[in-house]
Amino acid sequence: MDGNGRAARLLEKWFLVSKLGLSAWSINSEKYYLDNRPDNYQNIALGYNYYSLYWNRCLPFLVMLPKALKESII
Repeated sequence: MDGNGRAARLLEKWFLVSKLGLSAWSINSEKYYLDNRPDNYQNIALGYNYYSLYWNRCLPFLVMLPKALKESII
């Protein structure tokens, strides 16, 4: 509703393209996040604001991108 997710996915894609080149546009991470919505919402629940984040819960969120890459290749 507020656009934070869209902005975050755009920044993620921009970062990937800047590091991997134009072929990173073919990584279908958006579809992976949509298809795995319950996991995605659980994994992004890292805290209520920047100052009280649960950093020990970041790993499942960070692992979602490599999983999306794996599905894009298969």
